[in-house]
Amino acid sequence: MQKLILKTVLITVIAFIGVIAITFGVLALCCPGVIADVAGGLGCNSVCSYFRESQYKKTESFEDLKKLVVTLDPEKDSIKTSLYSAILLDDNLEEFKAYAKEDGKSEFLTENNAIEYFFDKYALAEFNNGNVTNAINVANSCVIQSGLGVGYTETTPFRTLIYGKTESLTISDIDEIREQLSRYLLLTALSPSDKDRIQEDIAQLGIIEAEKQST
Repeated sequence: MQKLILKTVLITVIAFIGVIAITFGVLALCCPGVIADVAGGLGCNSVCSYFRESQYKKTESFEDLKKLVVTLDPEKDSIKTSLYSAILLDDNLEEFKAYAKEDGKSEFLTENNAIEYFFDKYALAEFNNGNVTNAINVANSCVIQSGLGVGYTETTPFRTLIYGKTESLTISDIDEIREQLSRYLLLTALSPSDKDRIQEDIAQLGIIEAEKQST
């Protein structure tokens, strides 16, 4: 009798696991976005980004692309972050502008926050991939590009490169960033507070350069 009960319980457990596995497989194939939502809610970021990518490849929609870029980590997965950020911000720029203006406010509090969030990821990923010139170009677009530029704010992507990647910056990188920042000082479109921050960051680049030259 006891063996029969154990056998019944075992069969029930196996059947339950089988149903879960089948359900997961069906969802993974048909609705990977659902799996991504669950994984994201559980803090499983790598699983979440995997299924976000599957969802985007399935639909190729702007919304799924945007969600994918949000889940990608420019430090741990710089290649994919750069790839999909380019699709989002280069190939779909006009749609991104509309998103930032309409929905970005609700998701990131302000339109400018939304713009800086995505361009910051893109610039950081490019820098981590060794594409320093393009990282600077991406950051530059965030600052002054027509219909998009938000100015040289306290959270500009340039500051992520200067203060966040200090150890990785080479003398050549410092010269290239400083050259771009120096150009901004000649622009009348930027505010006095923007230019104050630029001068502060140029000075910081000088400090970083001196430290690197002394070692």
